[in-house]
Amino acid sequence: MSIGGEERPEGERSVGEIMSSVFSIYSSHFAEVALPFILAGLVSGFFSYTTFTLIPVGEMVSGGGYSDPSVIMESVGRLMLSVFFFALISMVVYLICGGMVVKFASDVIETGKGSVQQSFDETIARFPSLIAVSLVTSLLTGVGFILLIAPGVILAIIFSLTIPVVMIERRGALESLGRSQRLVEGHWKKTFALLLMVGALIGTVGLLTVIFSRPPSPLAIVLSTVIGSVIDPLYFIAITVLYHSMIIREQVGV
Repeated sequence: MSIGGEERPEGERSVGEIMSSVFSIYSSHFAEVALPFILAGLVSGFFSYTTFTLIPVGEMVSGGGYSDPSVIMESVGRLMLSVFFFALISMVVYLICGGMVVKFASDVIETGKGSVQQSFDETIARFPSLIAVSLVTSLLTGVGFILLIAPGVILAIIFSLTIPVVMIERRGALESLGRSQRLVEGHWKKTFALLLMVGALIGTVGLLTVIFSRPPSPLAIVLSTVIGSVIDPLYFIAITVLYHSMIIREQVGV
């Protein structure tokens, strides 16, 4: 069976082989995996720009024209509410795009081709489980990072395959937590190395977009959002290829 045009070897795949497959799928199906994130990024960028231009944050900070405490509190309240809804909308859209990419990449790995429409339909059907598992893992991992960095890293590794489990195996949110742990058990170093490599790549691109989008302007915000969105699918392709690698290990008893 091939992965993105490559023959899949028998047995578990190394980090290098996984990354090779990730870039192969990404380059061979760029339009299908990147377009949902680009469209979502444009929508998020528009809402972000609109929110922070309609609410004059700079004047609030400097105090210009905001001498009345009640006016300041009202403006801060509107800002916090806007940020909350923006974060909520962004999370929902990001999860839908991520679920689509996981399903699409899995179909490419298993059959050599994928369908954007079928991936979207399956993601919508699995969305309650996706949002639930995302909230649970984010909460647990966040608490782990707040208490100590190490527990947060460990939990991020343990729960790294929850989304592929939800999308591919159609398991519920709580069941996917234990399933993800069993899949990565005994291979934490490889999982950590893969997540670190992908995270460093995405983080570097994100940092560059922030640097080159200064000073902020509508065009800069749109461009930085699009560039960031183009690289986002790599993470979801990576955890999908990793999932299939772990499944092979499980099947052959490695």
